[in-house]
Amino acid sequence: MKTNKKGFTLIELIIVSTIMVMIMGAILNFIQPMNNFYQRTLYNSDANDVGNILQDTFESQIRYATNICVLEGYEGVPAVVDGYLRDSTGGKAINAKYTDVIVIDNDSLRGSVMAGYDENGNVAHRKRARGQLLYAPLNKDGIDMDKLEIVGGEPLYSDMKCEFEGYINVDDSKNNCLTLSSKLYKPEGNGTSYDFKKLIFNQKRDFELVNINLRSDVITKYSKYSAEYYTTRVDTNDPTKYLAQTLDYAKFARESTSTSSNPNVSYLYNGNDENGNAISFTYIFYTKSVPDNEKVTITVKHEDGATIAEKTDFTSGSIVTDAMLTEWKTLANSPAYVGLHQIGSDWYRITFKYFDANGADFETIKDAAITNDLELIARYDKQIVPSPSFWVKFYDRFDDSNVWIDDANGKYNSNPYWSVPIYTPVCSEGDDVLDSIEVKYPGGDGVHEFDHWEDGSGNVLALNELGTTSHGNNLYYRTIYGDEEYFAVYKDPAVLTFVDETDAELNPSGDSDVVTIRHSATGNEVTLSSEFTTSPEIQAFINAKTAAKKTITWKVYDSSNNYVADLETMSSFPDTENNFWVKPELGDMPAATLPSSVIETEKNVSNLAYYAGTEKVGNDYKNFHYPTVNLKFSYRNNSDTDIDNVTITVEVEFNVDIESLGVVVSDENGSVSLSGNKLYITKTGNLPKYQSDYISLGCKVQYIEKIYDEQAAKDMLKVLNVKHY
Repeated sequence: MKTNKKGFTLIELIIVSTIMVMIMGAILNFIQPMNNFYQRTLYNSDANDVGNILQDTFESQIRYATNICVLEGYEGVPAVVDGYLRDSTGGKAINAKYTDVIVIDNDSLRGSVMAGYDENGNVAHRKRARGQLLYAPLNKDGIDMDKLEIVGGEPLYSDMKCEFEGYINVDDSKNNCLTLSSKLYKPEGNGTSYDFKKLIFNQKRDFELVNINLRSDVITKYSKYSAEYYTTRVDTNDPTKYLAQTLDYAKFARESTSTSSNPNVSYLYNGNDENGNAISFTYIFYTKSVPDNEKVTITVKHEDGATIAEKTDFTSGSIVTDAMLTEWKTLANSPAYVGLHQIGSDWYRITFKYFDANGADFETIKDAAITNDLELIARYDKQIVPSPSFWVKFYDRFDDSNVWIDDANGKYNSNPYWSVPIYTPVCSEGDDVLDSIEVKYPGGDGVHEFDHWEDGSGNVLALNELGTTSHGNNLYYRTIYGDEEYFAVYKDPAVLTFVDETDAELNPSGDSDVVTIRHSATGNEVTLSSEFTTSPEIQAFINAKTAAKKTITWKVYDSSNNYVADLETMSSFPDTENNFWVKPELGDMPAATLPSSVIETEKNVSNLAYYAGTEKVGNDYKNFHYPTVNLKFSYRNNSDTDIDNVTITVEVEFNVDIESLGVVVSDENGSVSLSGNKLYITKTGNLPKYQSDYISLGCKVQYIEKIYDEQAAKDMLKVLNVKHY
């Protein structure tokens, strides 16, 4: 029996296999271009993502900056001290303080400035990709290279070459912008290395500088923040460079050496790449945030460059007060700067005009907060006038800084306090007389009181004629026939020596029991003077007697022990006497009892750590606090009868000797005294019936010492006990 088995012959299998190979080859030829197209599309998409991420990250740093300075084409590392760019003399190149910097590095091998760089560490290193954005904070010594990092992280850049350009621009609305141009190039192998010629991402964005564009005055366009742009490629015809100023290494000095533990940052300092080729960078310095309690300097200068005044402790973000501006105007209007002055062979009448603040009249922008160092230039008007025939000059006992000149130091200021020009014949500028309008009198100070002017022979200045001068009618005057000089004579001050109830000086070995004051001072001025309030002996005596429940009435006696008056009632001290004794008359305090109908309706003792500010400690900013206790007590009358002239004393016992500690007492509601670890608040008033009104007492006790631990500040001052009588 025959069996027929069907199947493929070997030839048929070979034929089928050949056909299958041909089909697969055709399919692969179709797929490969599609796969290449997919890979190119994916790479381009990645490049677009990278570019956008870098632009977004850059914007987050820059957009709300409060100061910007772009240094384009800088070779090396700019010198920075305490956040200020420095010139070749060590001075401030720009009156703006910066906190951070972004560095555009287009020429270094990617990652080569970072610690631990390995040229074969990743694909970008092996392909020799270049270009990166670097970021670092600033510290007091400059750019903190130990915290240098690649913006976005090195993996973000993949193996692409990057080129960036940053510059200051102005948009259509006349707002300051910072423009960042980003270009990314794809690597292409050439057999032995890689070329980066194929541009796959090209984008330019303008980032509005929001805070810098906040102007305080719509007319002057003055901004309290600054945007500066310097480049080595100034070109007024280039729309990207027309706002730039020329980069000058005398203005922006180079940092000579690095203090970083990372040796690879030497590329930045040397300005050379790995082959020794010169390379440059673009530094974008900016102020990301202004630290709390940051101090800035306001300098007032004469237009010739001389410093008139300087305030180095001005709190950033504050506004110049009217009192400050008035003081600076007074200094700018001093005789050293205004009035008649000889310049060369000509005489000019000089008058103050205004303070120039970066090209604006400071009066128009004075309500703007000051966030950077500010330089005010005093501008003057000069008019040529006829030359004076003679001068009458007056010399004071105070120097140019208003400090008293002792006899041993020449006695008189060599610069005249006041000078009066005399004209013979009379002209439009003046006449040939000295009248009462032209004679000025120094104000003296709390100790020295002006008396009269006299010449070098001791003759007192006298104006004996009465008539009309160039300044008006019915004026006393004297005709001048030549140059004259007069010198200020001051009264000797009154010297008050305080003694105790036994007539013993409170400090016989020193002078802290002595108050020196002008004769025209009142008794109240004496008790408010710093010599009285800061004398350890006087204050210790007062505190001891207060603690002993004694009242003190200070009695004034002359040097012959004759009673003059009670200190608190004195309106002046007699000119016939220079030395006085001040003696205490002691009495007993009122009985320490309160009527039973007087009830305590409020007893508020709050212990807290008062936040006083922030300062830099090491590399961090830390809050500091002042130990503080707020005290408030209220009392009402619970009876149906008015109580008049009632005195209430609250005794507060603390856990420490607050008197020795040197606490500061403020917000006083009542009379406050200290004795050891106790504080007394006393107040007298009227209490109507039926609780219709109350007497309130209180104060704030504060220890002015910086304590960084908030809980420790709270625990330092504690109230142990409170009682009233």
